[in-house]
Amino acid sequence: MCESYAEPMTHPNEESRLHAELASREEVLDITDRKLNLVANRNAAALDVVLQYGQHAGEGHHQTWIIDQMVRALLGEAYAEWVQSFTDGGNYTWHEGIAP
Repeated sequence: MCESYAEPMTHPNEESRLHAELASREEVLDITDRKLNLVANRNAAALDVVLQYGQHAGEGHHQTWIIDQMVRALLGEAYAEWVQSFTDGGNYTWHEGIAP
């Protein structure tokens, strides 16, 4: 006995919804990939600062500069806001140091 299989019928609206859902998932994956790449690039930039200057046996202001450069690399555009939140209230100060 031979059985025939028919493809399930989908309503045109259901098909549109499925295409939109798939496109939405692909967009989320694309955004996630871009965010992961940004984080990876920032981490690499911070590590580059460590590799270039981390072993600098200098005065404290040079080490302060190295830390500042690492924070800038990690935070990107959020650097200024982070420093502001760190120094708000007057209990802490943030120094940029002097390049070696």
